[in-house]
Amino acid sequence: MADNLFSSAASHERKSWGLKLFANLLVDIQKQAIPAIFSPNLMRTLINQSRKEDRFLHAAALNTLKAVQFRVQQEPSTALPMFVSLTARNGTIEFDKLTKTKTLEQILLSADDEALRKIVRHLASLILRPESQDQSSADSRRQTIADLLLAIVKGYVNYDALLGSSDEESNWLQKTLELLVENAYFIPSRMAKTSKVPLPPLSDSSRKMFQERLSSCLTRLMGAGTKARINFASFVVGMLRSKATSSSTLELVFKADKSVLETMDKAFKALDDITAKVCEHLFSTSTILTVYRGRNLEKHPQQKVLCYSIALQFFRSMMATEMPF
Repeated sequence: MADNLFSSAASHERKSWGLKLFANLLVDIQKQAIPAIFSPNLMRTLINQSRKEDRFLHAAALNTLKAVQFRVQQEPSTALPMFVSLTARNGTIEFDKLTKTKTLEQILLSADDEALRKIVRHLASLILRPESQDQSSADSRRQTIADLLLAIVKGYVNYDALLGSSDEESNWLQKTLELLVENAYFIPSRMAKTSKVPLPPLSDSSRKMFQERLSSCLTRLMGAGTKARINFASFVVGMLRSKATSSSTLELVFKADKSVLETMDKAFKALDDITAKVCEHLFSTSTILTVYRGRNLEKHPQQKVLCYSIALQFFRSMMATEMPF
């Protein structure tokens, strides 16, 4: 079907027929067979015809993308094969940008929790290997991935059920926060496997971008309520500390002098009955992340002292706080 109906030599009429046939197949094709119908020629036709309104099959291509979204809405578990088919091998993670649609974003917002967990894992692999050795292209694709992760966190509506689940396996939200933390504050150590080392390496601008997306995710999660607000903040900083002290494959980008490290170490180990107000938790979390980011503290000694003082109070209260997962 791909060679005959979507080849570069095929007429508009044949391509139009092919798009209709593809949309009809999407209605009841078995989930495991979905990747097989996203051929290279079909993907090229979808992208080329969707990106500009003056293309002959522009409306037909958009209707085909709506059919993709409709199938996912009807069967949320199909989000995984649909998303992977549009973003890997024959597709591109910048599919929405090229087609000027929100196809990928809508698929994510219709996906069930299990599909989201596997999609986050797929996105993690694309951060490591963005399918381009050009640094600027890799930066662009990694930003697209971070934006999609943020879109999931912002658009997800079933947090009560997600956080109330007793499933022992890490859920998609935990994996998302972990992915953002690792790319925002860590670099691979010498012990890391080659397959776990980003190629090309994450640029400073990409790392800053991941930090900003992580902050935006935490801002969205604040809306889950006072208790959850404190817990998410604690969870992220606790995760950062755990990886910094126990991971053999990651090392912190943040470097500090001995006195600062000793202060941070004391802060982590402190245990007492201090219970901070919600605003203090949130400000303290932001301060801790700022410390790890190393932003301008050396130029402002008074601010530096304040940050470390607040850090100590924060970790004392954090240690007495229940985690959200």
